[in-house]
Amino acid sequence: MTLAKNRKQSIKVLLIKFSKTRDKQIREELILMHRELVAKLSRRFYNRGKSMESLVSVGTIGLINALDRYDPKEKAAFSTFATHYILGEIKRYFRDQGWMVQVPRSLKELNARIQKAIEKLSKELAHSPTISEISEELNVPVEKITEAMESGYAYQPISLNAQRKSDNDGQSFFLEDYIGAEDEGLKTVLERLDIKEAISSLPPREKVIIDLFFYEDFSQTEIAARLRLSQMHVSRLLRQALSRLKGVFS
Repeated sequence: MTLAKNRKQSIKVLLIKFSKTRDKQIREELILMHRELVAKLSRRFYNRGKSMESLVSVGTIGLINALDRYDPKEKAAFSTFATHYILGEIKRYFRDQGWMVQVPRSLKELNARIQKAIEKLSKELAHSPTISEISEELNVPVEKITEAMESGYAYQPISLNAQRKSDNDGQSFFLEDYIGAEDEGLKTVLERLDIKEAISSLPPREKVIIDLFFYEDFSQTEIAARLRLSQMHVSRLLRQALSRLKGVFS
């Protein structure tokens, strides 16, 4: 058996184990095994003014999302599946920096249907639905589902007045509450350090949670289902991320 075949088989075995155990060590091993894929895809965007380090960091977030959503029973190989998420995360990063991409209305509408299907299936199945399950529920090809989910990364810049509520006690979150009062000192800080850059510097999982909670209007319960975490863990990570942002702008 060739080295390439051995590696492919090892990845397959680890993906199966991870899908059953969600073991953090296995996730880290899989991330390392796919760092060349992330680097390869990141190099496509290297001439757009961002460092390779930043691009690889953002692409790794996409890889983590792919690992958490991939079902070994999927017909598509993981590398193909992960490519959509890695490219989607990098493209979203550029969109946040002002690179606007028009998303077809059909994909926007399908993405809205997908979000409703995810909510419905999560309750019925008691776990975050796979791409195949969403495809079957909506009677839409897997490739189209993946494309629409990737298009869902296109969102408007977050407002400092964005308000969300905790699932635990109903307490409201305002990003501006954690960043500080809008005085002259804060305006000076904001001129030097954009909030989007501050969010992008968060650890991958915290960044994902901030994105889903404030940008995509997910509840903590929905995020927990997506990331296969407990709602309490999501709440703790959210508060931790907000505390980091407060530290950046204090």
